[in-house]
Amino acid sequence: MNQGTRLFQVVTAEVILPILVKLDEEAKQSITAKVSGVVLGETMTHEICSRGTKSENGAIGEVRIALKESAVANRFIFSGESIFEGLSPGTGFSGFSIRGTLTLADGQFSTELTARSNRYNVWNWGKDFVSLKT
Repeated sequence: MNQGTRLFQVVTAEVILPILVKLDEEAKQSITAKVSGVVLGETMTHEICSRGTKSENGAIGEVRIALKESAVANRFIFSGESIFEGLSPGTGFSGFSIRGTLTLADGQFSTELTARSNRYNVWNWGKDFVSLKT
């Protein structure tokens, strides 16, 4: 497995999935998301579900991430946006934005989410994410 694939897997499993699980708990609604991204110049995609399996009545959405090397050795920066249809109907909740870092030390990656904001009634991708569709 190449480093880009491993980085994508780490961000998906350790950052995106916990956010979806928390949103699922708050909304009492399962969430399925297509995670797409450009990681170290390579395009990747993967589907994840807040409850492990896709639910017929759950919310569906997409998370787009961009991940690149930073100026510091063995440190990577990521940012992301999401758009979800049908999550918490009536609230205007449309998704979230995130930023953070991944650091490689002793062969292990650690993640730090440095910013997260929920988005309401934002149904279009920001300029940095509109072209990330896979």
